[in-house]
Amino acid sequence: SSSPEAKADPAAASAAASVRLPHLVYASSHEVYDWLSTADAPVDRDGRPLNSPNPPPFREDLPITTPSTLHGTNKLMDEMLAASYHSTHGIYSVGLRFFPVYGPWCSPDSEVYGVSVSTLDAAAGEGSGDEDGAFEGDVRDYVYIDDAVDAVLAAMQYRPGGEDPPAVVANVGTGKGSTLRDIREELAGHFPGLKGQTPKAAAGEGERRATVSIASAERSESILGFKARTSLREGLAQTLEWQRDRQFPYGPDPRS
Repeated sequence: SSSPEAKADPAAASAAASVRLPHLVYASSHEVYDWLSTADAPVDRDGRPLNSPNPPPFREDLPITTPSTLHGTNKLMDEMLAASYHSTHGIYSVGLRFFPVYGPWCSPDSEVYGVSVSTLDAAAGEGSGDEDGAFEGDVRDYVYIDDAVDAVLAAMQYRPGGEDPPAVVANVGTGKGSTLRDIREELAGHFPGLKGQTPKAAAGEGERRATVSIASAERSESILGFKARTSLREGLAQTLEWQRDRQFPYGPDPRS
């Protein structure tokens, strides 16, 4: 059976068609792309993986082969439905392919959330800082929540010219890749007692190859005027501050 997520976008498009709204913005995902292995993969002279029609940084105008996850497959179906509603009802739309979003109030099952929790636990003497079990070798394009909101607002204001503007998709990313190891080291830098500690490898980390998912930011900047402005260091500092207040609302500050 189809998931509620797959049913949501057709309903929105139908509502837009019934009242002749000119614009539809919906969330897609970087998981529509095929994450390529960064280990043992043949590369060209610039270090870009060969034998792929769309190597990272992923571009919206190049072919998609196989989505990396079932969630990505769902999102690719949403994009196809948006294109269908454009052809049948003339509704133009913008699909935002969000790369991993982090920051205050992010999902508890997100990778950055887990690393920030384990880092604060370690700083407070309640753990070693590596209990989250995350695979740390994967390269991802992490986007701060404020920048993600800016992208949505930019998409809502986007008005292309012409009588029959097409449905479009645009990446929401920074164009820069980081690993969870990078993030853990950056967060640990806020606590002198944690500097220089090397976390143990997650279970199964040596059994699979790392993958990479980085956005090309060209289209979102050129057609939406959107560009991520929050550096990873700044975003992680704000995330850690929020997580500290949430995790220790009445107790001692781990940094004191």
